[in-house]
Amino acid sequence: MPLSHRYSTTANPWAPLLLLGLAIGLAPRLALADSEPSAPASSSIAVHLSLTPAPPRYPGDAVTMIASADPAVPGVAYQFLWDDSIIQPWSAAMSCPWVLPEAIGPHRVTIQFRLPDGAIQETTQTLYVYRRPVEPSDDDPSAD
Repeated sequence: MPLSHRYSTTANPWAPLLLLGLAIGLAPRLALADSEPSAPASSSIAVHLSLTPAPPRYPGDAVTMIASADPAVPGVAYQFLWDDSIIQPWSAAMSCPWVLPEAIGPHRVTIQFRLPDGAIQETTQTLYVYRRPVEPSDDDPSAD
């Protein structure tokens, strides 16, 4: 008799309990005496990046990059990068003041955060630096 046929007619007396456990969120566990404990899963938080003041932003303007973590986790270290160059190394500071360089165009602002378990995550945002508008002078005939 084929194996599939032999077991297809035999009812498992534990099946209803197994299904009930799965329905209420209990996963079956198998403990082996010789198994090594698994490493704890890396925790995860969402870090949001905000930039002040609001756009438009021009070369030479002072901005502040601010990280806000959800949920707030003690012991998180932050590192701030501008176009992949570190502008503030690892620290507990959740903000970083920065004067925008003369380079006009899009730039990458990144916050890397190191969790207490050693895992490193990051969030990146694009910041545009605009050419400062030219103010009309008193000698300009088009200013009239």
